Amino acid sequence: MVALAMAACAPATGTTLEGVTPRTVAVGNELEVYLRALGGDSFDFESDIDFSRRTVLPSLLPYGGGQAVFRWTPLADDVGDHVFQFSVRANGVDSTATMPVTVLPGSDQLAFRQPIGAGTTFDFSAHPCLSVEFAVDNASADEVALSPGEPWAANAELEQTDSLTAQLKFCPTAAEVRSSSVFPLLVLADSKDGRQHAEKRFAIVIGKIAPALDAAVPPDAGSKPMDAARVDADLPSVDGGSPDDGGDVCPIAAPVIVHTAKTDQDVFTYESPLHINALVTNPDGLQGVLLFYSSTPPADMMYPDLTKMSSIELSCSDCTETGGHFSGTVRNPVASLKSGSRKTFYYLLSAIDYDDVLYPGCDYHVTFDPPTGLHSFTTVKP
Repeated sequence: MVALAMAACAPATGTTLEGVTPRTVAVGNELEVYLRALGGDSFDFESDIDFSRRTVLPSLLPYGGGQAVFRWTPLADDVGDHVFQFSVRANGVDSTATMPVTVLPGSDQLAFRQPIGAGTTFDFSAHPCLSVEFAVDNASADEVALSPGEPWAANAELEQTDSLTAQLKFCPTAAEVRSSSVFPLLVLADSKDGRQHAEKRFAIVIGKIAPALDAAVPPDAGSKPMDAARVDADLPSVDGGSPDDGGDVCPIAAPVIVHTAKTDQDVFTYESPLHINALVTNPDGLQGVLLFYSSTPPADMMYPDLTKMSSIELSCSDCTETGGHFSGTVRNPVASLKSGSRKTFYYLLSAIDYDDVLYPGCDYHVTFDPPTGLHSFTTVKP
């Protein structure tokens, strides 16, 4: 099984899964289940629901001490009775428990299905404009108004293309690119009757993003320049620089990502959704943690172009002001293929802090895991 999870001390025998009891949830509401298993070192789940073609998947996040949290928001198509089977491994022994779930008709809230993730990178030197499609899913609303919210960037336009989609076009000026490296946006969705409302926060990061560098160590002038996704346009100065308000020097601490990754030598016979977990921290908080992934090898394996990879924003189950355990669940690339098919899953994690917001005039920091290249492993359809 593919379960990129944290380790814990294991007992001599199998363990018992606690917290798995019959549940009832309404469409549009989040089902949250806390699992406990003494000594559990990896968690997983299966279901009678086919999630292979959905963009928004259930998540299962281990967060220490043999505990995990499962989250799922059912859609209108899920009304009825279902079964989820959870499994945990302790000291090499698997234990399972079955959870019946009854999904009732509910509010069927508006939900953004596109774009996946909380933002994207944009190489202004290569293209003058960026286009992003925003799409909403809702079974009970056949017409939704999509409009700009606050914050909104100058020279960003949102044009509704049909009843449930809109196209964002962002064409910043050279002066705007020099003055700011991150442009946060908020897109609003409202049903025609005004009873349903949803919001999508989306950040456009200008330039070429790189792993955060230690401010005390200038980059090697002879090293290979990174390509469209991993070169920071505004590296901090040696002393961190100074804020616009004349206060103390800019902070130089970057987010820290602790992630136990599989390697490109690992092969798993497995077709369930993939769960990616990491502990991410930063002294002044986090703007977001993203998972970039692909089942197609990037053209440059050392410095992949993130704009050509899919992305999702990871969720946190135990976050404090300085971070916590983040998790994301994505479709297994072999889920819809025939038995015996295999795919390599390529991915990396990124975390962005709030330093450009908290300290006006200072640069934000981005950390990638791995710093260069990609994590990868192979899955085989049973």
